Amino acid sequence: MQAAQWAEVAYSPALPPDAFAQLSDVVAAMQRGMRVTAVGLDYARYDRFDQLTPRVFGTGEHRRVNADFDYAPTRQEYDDCVQFVVATALRLAELEADAAQPSLRQARLGRPT
Repeated sequence: MQAAQWAEVAYSPALPPDAFAQLSDVVAAMQRGMRVTAVGLDYARYDRFDQLTPRVFGTGEHRRVNADFDYAPTRQEYDDCVQFVVATALRLAELEADAAQPSLRQARLGRPT
C-alpha cells in the first residue's frame, strides 16, 4: 500500500480516533507475552507479577516508582513475586549458559577461553 493510500485509511472517518492507539497497545501487549513465553516463563505467573508490582520509571538516581497510595501487598503476594524473580533469574541464567559457544569453537575463532 502506498503512503497516500495509507493516509486515507489512517484518517478515515469510519475509524474511531483512537483506533490506532488501541491497536498499538494490543500489539505491544502481544509482543510482551511472546517475549515472556519465548524464554520459557509461565505467562500466568508473569501476569500476576506484573499486576502485583508497581511501575518503575527511569534508571539509577532518576528512578521513580509509581504505586497507588494504598499499595500494600500481602505476605503471600510478596512471596509470589520473589519466587517469580528467582525463577526468572534462574531461567535466564540457564538460557545464557545454553547460548554460550563451546570453548573449542571459541579457540577456533581466536577468542580466549
